[in-house]
Amino acid sequence: IGDPAYDLGYAYHFIKFEVSSKPELAEDFIEAYENIHGENADLETYKRLAALKIAVFLRFLSRFNLLMLLLLGFDRTASLLAIRKPISHFMNYCLTYAEKGEAELEHL
Repeated sequence: IGDPAYDLGYAYHFIKFEVSSKPELAEDFIEAYENIHGENADLETYKRLAALKIAVFLRFLSRFNLLMLLLLGFDRTASLLAIRKPISHFMNYCLTYAEKGEAELEHL
């Protein structure tokens, strides 16, 4: 349900994060999708909106709070806190991308 351009935006950023040593794969993914389904004129807007939504969610996950503990339980919350640095790194990338429409994600 909804505009598939959001899914493209999310996939673009998560591919860049997961394969940060090869950021061109995210562009290759978008190109392959557009070859099959056609070009989306508003894709850059959706990529920026997706980045903002990811950043907001990651900011929530990067902070220990009672709601997080209730929703995820102690073990999952502790696991998330253990990977705080990569989460923060990705969150900062997403915030920069949302604001400027471009950002570099260096691999850790």
